[in-house]
Amino acid sequence: MTNADIGALIASRICHDLISPVGAMGNGVELLREVDPDLGEELALIGDSAAMASDRLQFYRLGFGAAGLLERYPLARCRRIAEGFFARERVELAWIEGDGEVSRARARLICTLLMAAAAALPRGGRVTVEARMAGGDPGGDLLLVAKGTRLLFPERALTLLATGRADDPLGVREVHLFVAHDQAAALGARIDVEVRRDRLEIRSTPKESARA
Repeated sequence: MTNADIGALIASRICHDLISPVGAMGNGVELLREVDPDLGEELALIGDSAAMASDRLQFYRLGFGAAGLLERYPLARCRRIAEGFFARERVELAWIEGDGEVSRARARLICTLLMAAAAALPRGGRVTVEARMAGGDPGGDLLLVAKGTRLLFPERALTLLATGRADDPLGVREVHLFVAHDQAAALGARIDVEVRRDRLEIRSTPKESARA
């Protein structure tokens, strides 16, 4: 077992243990509203915060948690989790194509690459996800396109996605780039990035297809 495997198990454990109490907080708020519908903005704030925490925990558990290559995961569920994560962000998520099931390992790669694309839009914008069929897997050829009024994707981010290496220690806001590279390598996929003035394309392609 590698250090990456252990880290993924730790992430799974933390998210799993926190989702239940956070969900209970949200359920408690709903019960209080039924008892007294006139409860004020404070309760609404607690309920919204609990829902946001639950959405983030589900996304992080999928993106950073443990995943077997043979474990299957509904792509529609991956989409719902991603939509919940971005519901309160400046970035709009558009999922163009992709049904059926993917490996859970590929579903978590979708999450970490979504984080990479969204981080490139500091003033907001739109991230489009397209999961095409490749080798019978609808997530085998994955394309993410980020567009916004300001695009920020530094050379260091490109290097981390392409090589998984950096001269300086990783920061908390870029660790997903390192993880995405590691996840793609485990799947036998390569990540290609194209940066234009107002458009970023991140593509994950099986290496066999990339060489063809």
